[in-house]
Amino acid sequence: AQGAVNDRAQSANTMLRGSMDEAFGPAVGTTARQAGIREGAQPTLNPLYEEAYAQPIDYAGPKGQRLEGLFSRIPGEAWGYANRLMKVEGIKSKQIKFDVAEDGSVTLKEMPDVRQLDYVKQALDAVAREAQGMGAMGGTSRIGRAYGNLASELRGALGESVKQYDVAVKAAADPISRIKALEYGRDALRS
Repeated sequence: AQGAVNDRAQSANTMLRGSMDEAFGPAVGTTARQAGIREGAQPTLNPLYEEAYAQPIDYAGPKGQRLEGLFSRIPGEAWGYANRLMKVEGIKSKQIKFDVAEDGSVTLKEMPDVRQLDYVKQALDAVAREAQGMGAMGGTSRIGRAYGNLASELRGALGESVKQYDVAVKAAADPISRIKALEYGRDALRS
């Protein structure tokens, strides 16, 4: 009797898997599905980000000044991350600020461009993600929350200054949320 029960269970399992595969397609691992989402989004996102990165930031206007006002709050390691990444990629900031003094003398100052500030935002986001679950009550630590808030402020100010950046970030939100949903589902159903 035990053998007959096992055989029926195995047969039912095989039929169920076949029906599920027929209805939903064969099972695909989380890593492969995430890679598919990333690869599917690249043809749309890459041109949007490249267009945003090519835009100048008007540091003389109120939006640019608001953006520049955040720079003193950004930790050195976030600037360092962005600078190292740009160096490895062989990219230099394309943004120059001209300061004209009252006597008419002009000084040139290299300013962060859209790409560099996006990389700084990514560094801040990474620290905030690493701090999740590190707080006293299991939430985000105070430093992680502060980094996350600063990343949000920087993203908002950069998006206001350069509309193309705002468009690119909003377009990336869907694939990012789908990848995070897969991670959440994988973790929730792991046990």
